[in-house]
Amino acid sequence: MLKFYAEIYITLFKLILYDSLGFSMYIQESEMNDKPACSFCTRARVLIICTIIAAVVAFRPEFAFIKNYDLLKIFSWFIGASVVMIFLWKGYKEYWGKK
Repeated sequence: MLKFYAEIYITLFKLILYDSLGFSMYIQESEMNDKPACSFCTRARVLIICTIIAAVVAFRPEFAFIKNYDLLKIFSWFIGASVVMIFLWKGYKEYWGKK
């Protein structure tokens, strides 16, 4: 029974998130298979991202202006607004978008 509910939850998540953003996993997979990825570019991106993360961890920058803001409140408003925007976009695509 629990597995059934988990499958429903995953299916709803895919429908809401992937379809509302205008792409689906199946379209994405077929597009990725058409064009092979450059191995050098992939490695360069990973190294750049790792370097940035290592620099932030090594230097531990302290931003004094961030101390004045409640980051948890800002993040919760951002998540709430994102969910509302996803539902509005999904409604637009379903009912008012060109078919």
